[in-house]
Amino acid sequence: SRLAEIAGELAVLQAAAGVVGGVLRFANCDGIDIAGCELYGCGTYGLGIERTNGFSMDRCLVHDCTYGLAEISRSGDLSFTDTTFAATGEYDLVSIRDSDHVSWTNCVFSENWGSALFTVDDDCRDIVLAGCSFVDNETERFCDGLERVRVSGSTFEGNGFEPPW
Repeated sequence: SRLAEIAGELAVLQAAAGVVGGVLRFANCDGIDIAGCELYGCGTYGLGIERTNGFSMDRCLVHDCTYGLAEISRSGDLSFTDTTFAATGEYDLVSIRDSDHVSWTNCVFSENWGSALFTVDDDCRDIVLAGCSFVDNETERFCDGLERVRVSGSTFEGNGFEPPW
């Protein structure tokens, strides 16, 4: 898909048999813009992004997902701005594999729980968290693969992990 724009409220509801899937999933896409959306529900992850280039999410709320907030793999040029990621948990919350130029700017991560807030593998580069707030997260660790992440101007308050400095 090319140049998709999404705005509004999106939810995945639980079927009688259990979880039915993620709230939004993009595979082999270019030019995705999401603005002013609320993503929530019983989907496995709020966002699934695979082999996607040119993705932006602005002024959104991602919350109450069953397993985690986002799974990102083999993607590039992704930006998340002024977006809140909250009240989600089970495993690693944001998993990034084999991706580059991924940034979170002025985002809020609050009241999440699980193993690690971020997991970044050895094949990632230029992963940035700038001006973000991390509040009341009960994850065991902030980030697996922290040496591949640049954190600047961010605040940490009431979390179950130590700040990354």
